[in-house]
Amino acid sequence: MAQPEQVLAGSMERFYAEETQPQATIVHSALRPFMQPSATADFNSSSSNPQECVVSANLNPPPVSDGDDSKFDVPVSKLMNQLADDMVSKSVSRYETGKGWLRQTYQTVYGFVQCTDDIAWEDCRGCLKGIINNRKQMVGSGQMGGAILGMYCSLWYQTEVKFFAGNPTLSVDMPVDPPPNKFWIWITIGSFSIVVSVSWLLVHIWIRTERKRERARYELQLLSMAIQNVINLWRIEEGNSGFSLYNFSQIKEATGNFSSENKLGQGGFGPVYKGLLLGGVEVAVKRLSACSVQGLLEFKNEIQLIAKLQHKNLVRLLGCCIEGDQEKILVYEYMQNKSLDLFIFDVKKGVQLNWSTRLHIIDGVAQGILYLHKHSRLCVVHRDLKASNILLDSDMTPKISDFGMARIFSSNMTESNTTRIVGTHGYISPEYAFDGVCSIKSDVFSFGVLVLEIISGKRTTGFYPYGGKSYNLISYHCLLNKSIPFSNRLGNFGKLENGANSCVVVYEKIMR
Repeated sequence: MAQPEQVLAGSMERFYAEETQPQATIVHSALRPFMQPSATADFNSSSSNPQECVVSANLNPPPVSDGDDSKFDVPVSKLMNQLADDMVSKSVSRYETGKGWLRQTYQTVYGFVQCTDDIAWEDCRGCLKGIINNRKQMVGSGQMGGAILGMYCSLWYQTEVKFFAGNPTLSVDMPVDPPPNKFWIWITIGSFSIVVSVSWLLVHIWIRTERKRERARYELQLLSMAIQNVINLWRIEEGNSGFSLYNFSQIKEATGNFSSENKLGQGGFGPVYKGLLLGGVEVAVKRLSACSVQGLLEFKNEIQLIAKLQHKNLVRLLGCCIEGDQEKILVYEYMQNKSLDLFIFDVKKGVQLNWSTRLHIIDGVAQGILYLHKHSRLCVVHRDLKASNILLDSDMTPKISDFGMARIFSSNMTESNTTRIVGTHGYISPEYAFDGVCSIKSDVFSFGVLVLEIISGKRTTGFYPYGGKSYNLISYHCLLNKSIPFSNRLGNFGKLENGANSCVVVYEKIMR
């Protein structure tokens, strides 16, 4: 037969329940020979617990030092006594299981007590109390586990090994799980809320972006259809309209494959190149951005308006080019002196503009605006009149260009409201900027600002000191108008040359 020490040190996973009486007995199968009750035994005739078998187990290092065994033995004895009292008080089952807590080592000790069915409950209590009180002498102090197996009662305990089936029915001095830390609960809730909020925001942004893309694609399709319709009309009228439809290969060859050497500048919706067509005709080529809805709208406005508006002070649109869905190109007559802003805001080039030339430019711009507002077949408001949109030919004759922002008015309309404000800061009239009221007066205001720039050589977007403060050009002019005699006002803007008197007359009429 295997020794008891070998039994506890071996496998402890097989357990069984044996029904000797209505109560079940749960023990390790190897200890069964020591637990068989005698059918003829009379516990009342003898107070002893014969056929005792003592087993001690030290499978792991002792939990405490030898000099401090009481910190292990006391909790174990307490557990076993309470198991015995609990089993007897219930008087239901002839065995009881439980667990206790070893504070010194933060370990759990499991316990088991059992009595045979042929003794009374109080005799069972006395039998168990006897072997519990003698446990230290029989098993030894500080052992990790042990068992005392008698004829009528037995006990068994083991540290950190649950050697019986099921859950223990009694707990002694077990630590209570601390309540959850509210700080971490709030951290978890807050983190989850942030993740959900950020995810919702990203989804919302994605949905809005997709909607904008869909709307932009739809607008691009509508504009492309409108442009194609206009082109078709021009193809019908091409023989007598003076408007030409160019092939992309022609434009590519004329601009040297859109080389940087031929680049004249960069517009709001694409670059402008100088080109030379077959026959020696110089042209200005505006290559519009293919992905810009506003660029396509400008293209549509240009081919609808400029080609039908004929005036010596309006730039002439010679034709256009469409290559698939990507290339939208406008072809203008080439202006040798480029734009007005290159002269009036440059110190060296500005001396080329005497007062007679400046008056000539002002008069030409005024004639072009008058034609757009009064004498053309359509009442057109330019809405972006500024120095960079006034082109100068070889004779310094001004021509208004860039009709991409232009708006057409019917014959019985004098103004309209709009929620989309277009134009350049410094040239936009107050009623248009603040109230969205667009009319021919908007162009007149821009023309007045342009006249101030031509006379003064100063930008409307600049700031100029007066009385210790800085003001824009319009406010600066108003302050000078109040503080300086009229005969000396122009001296603050620059030197007067021949023809100054004529310029003063124009200036005075405009400012009234």
